[in-house]
Amino acid sequence: MLLRALKRSGLVLYSGLYFVLWAAYMAMKSPWPAAIGAVSALLFLLVAFFGTGMREKKRKSALYYRIFAVVYLAVAALALLGLAPLFMLVLCSAIGLLGLAVWHWQEKSAGGRFVSVALTVAALLAAPVPGQYTIDPAAPSEYAVPGKAGVLKAPNTVKRLTQAGEWALSAASVADAAPAKRLALIEGEAGQDFGDLFQLPYDIPETYYQWEGADSDPHALIRTLAKWNAESELDVTQGQKVMGVGTVLPDGRIGMVDRIEVYTRSAIEEGPDVFFVPVEAYQQVKDISKKQLIVPVSNFAEVLYFLEQPIEFWPLRNFGLFCH
Repeated sequence: MLLRALKRSGLVLYSGLYFVLWAAYMAMKSPWPAAIGAVSALLFLLVAFFGTGMREKKRKSALYYRIFAVVYLAVAALALLGLAPLFMLVLCSAIGLLGLAVWHWQEKSAGGRFVSVALTVAALLAAPVPGQYTIDPAAPSEYAVPGKAGVLKAPNTVKRLTQAGEWALSAASVADAAPAKRLALIEGEAGQDFGDLFQLPYDIPETYYQWEGADSDPHALIRTLAKWNAESELDVTQGQKVMGVGTVLPDGRIGMVDRIEVYTRSAIEEGPDVFFVPVEAYQQVKDISKKQLIVPVSNFAEVLYFLEQPIEFWPLRNFGLFCH
């Protein structure tokens, strides 16, 4: 009975899963697309071995479908384990759809040709657009400090070719995009920001921040914190998982980075106990990550001050400088 149902509805189910996979990939960039892709790959494997008409195909032609089905399933398994990019899984799903389109074109009937064209158009949604690139979240980098139990990580991004469907949607939404909200600094009478009005108890020479690339490296905040932690007798992270993103300017100020929204999605997937961001990016980051503890900082000393507080105070984020 299962085999009979597969013969009748395998194509419909696979096509539906393709669209669900593509939509989930576009919307979430989460483990859900990997799970959906694994189900889709398993279904393609069943169709390739038992689908209607597959047994009637020439042996060599059917073999191609079956080899690809095994490769597709392997990619899906690697994606579930986090060892293959989700983009590769979506691309495999599209190739599988094109294979089914070719299959139906060979039927030489009006219905078969219509289905073939429809499948081809759908598959093209995942086609890469030359010269157009998308920045995706990537696995974070860890800056381990020997002898310290805390975890210091910085989020990463990865560049890939934009899919045709993504490109069309982004082009359509550009006109409707609202300007990103930025968090205004609290100003004093002399026009200083709040951090300038509060003297923090740290004697940090400016040369501490003057290392090559600090003013342009998105990981500079965490790199500097790892260096400080290595030189400190205590574990400044208090054994917690700490993440952050931001450049460090020669005077210790934390600078903004491009694609902050992508770095934020990378941090969300990691689930840190606290995520430090440049003060200018706070509202934008908070709109993306509503459940995580996001702490805006304007200079490196503020990071140290926050981490020195008792952990039970961290979620309050309303002491000292952190009334931004």
